[in-house]
Amino acid sequence: MQKNYFNITFILVALICTSCQKGYVVPNERTALNTDSTSKGLLKKQVVKNIADNFESTIAEYMYDSSGRLSQLSYIGKRKNADGSISEEQQTRKYFRDVLGRLIRIGELTDSVYLLVDYDSRSSSVKSVSDNLDRFTTTFEYDTDGHIKRLNFFMRTPSAVDPKRQVGYHDHVFDAKGNLIEKIFYQDDDLDGIFNSPIRFRFEYDDKINPRYPVDDALFPETWSLSSPNSNIRQFNFYTDPSVIQDTVNYSYTYDDNKKPVRSITNGETETVYFYY
Repeated sequence: MQKNYFNITFILVALICTSCQKGYVVPNERTALNTDSTSKGLLKKQVVKNIADNFESTIAEYMYDSSGRLSQLSYIGKRKNADGSISEEQQTRKYFRDVLGRLIRIGELTDSVYLLVDYDSRSSSVKSVSDNLDRFTTTFEYDTDGHIKRLNFFMRTPSAVDPKRQVGYHDHVFDAKGNLIEKIFYQDDDLDGIFNSPIRFRFEYDDKINPRYPVDDALFPETWSLSSPNSNIRQFNFYTDPSVIQDTVNYSYTYDDNKKPVRSITNGETETVYFYY
């Protein structure tokens, strides 16, 4: 199996997906009210640069409602082409909520495709997320502590008119602080009903604040690598294919007096700078 493990599984869970490839960081799209906001408050903007050429690859800006819940994310992504030209992509995503503050719809301002969120009537936990064209659905399972222990992915396949069938799932393990410490992929690429695991991730954390830590389960699939209350300092990628070398992603941070990061470095290659309200 090749190292390109970002396949149909990620298509199911977000309009914009999070990459965990080494040396590049895309804007995290999950954030919510931080209870410890006595100083700089909520995350306002983050700027990602490639250290080698000081090229600004991503700018993400966050907006919130009066309760401090994420209401809008806008970002500009830039890429250097082989001919030296610059390609730029701009997107704005809106987050719509019900009277209880729960996410019920997530979508781009300029796109007719959006995500719909369904909740369990008894627990108010997210039950499923689907696109409005009824092409795919992600369902949620929880452990006794209320953490998402499994995501199940269903889509219409092999053609768009076929019934939905399960094509994969992700298992999660959390520590006592609620940090995601292990995520295991399972997928059925040949649709034979047998699920295999191409990759497993392990995560380590410090005791500082992750400014993008969410309270909205519906956003969990989009930013699984940054889904914990503390800052992720190391990610281990374990591949099932013996021909693929296992690798590690290292993050180092500079913090303010309130334990919130103001700068992070990924593998010595990428710098992210954080700004707060």
